[in-house]
Amino acid sequence: MQLEAKALDRILSSMPLFSGLAPECLAALAGSTRMLSFGRGETVFRKGDKADGFYYVFDGKVKLFFVSERGTEKVVEILTPGLTFGEAVMFIDKPYPVFAETLADSHLLYIQRDGLLEAMKHYEQMSARLLAGLSRRLHGLVTAMEAVCVLSSRERVIGYLLAEIDRSGGNSIELPATKVAVASMLNLTPETFSRILHGLEKEGLLTIERRTIRALDLRRLREYAAC
Repeated sequence: MQLEAKALDRILSSMPLFSGLAPECLAALAGSTRMLSFGRGETVFRKGDKADGFYYVFDGKVKLFFVSERGTEKVVEILTPGLTFGEAVMFIDKPYPVFAETLADSHLLYIQRDGLLEAMKHYEQMSARLLAGLSRRLHGLVTAMEAVCVLSSRERVIGYLLAEIDRSGGNSIELPATKVAVASMLNLTPETFSRILHGLEKEGLLTIERRTIRALDLRRLREYAAC
């Protein structure tokens, strides 16, 4: 997917990481940025590949995962438009620690490390932005780890649903991937995930239609999450 420099500048400026940066800074970044197109199920990178840049999900969905020695897939994160990935390891000269694969036809903005580092030399505000972004990512990972280690299976599912509903701004969501993938991300078996969802449905808290989940009683869901 070829984009003109002005289009790249607009996309970069829409990213929370780069919003508000001076036009000359965006222009410098655009020179080291390109839009990549992937079909559903394509590999973006493999575990062990050299990390010389990071990605922004312009549209589509991306799954980050690793594979156990038994061949079992463990989903780490499911990324939707507006999110970035791969930015942490590129600064420490380490390979990607996970696999990245598209869950739908996707366009990903790829920002090369060398161009980013060059821009950071001239625009101090970029360093603060990147530090803040990495800190948010770390906070999110610690929160996810806490959920897996401390919360019950039911609390994990309710917490996930509430976070997605809050992000959507409504009272319904569409699961970003199959129930198997979402269950793996929550460190649950697919059977446990489905059982909890249908239990919440029987209690009148939500309805389920394929991947679409609609909350019927957000107040009670939040009360369960707070317990």
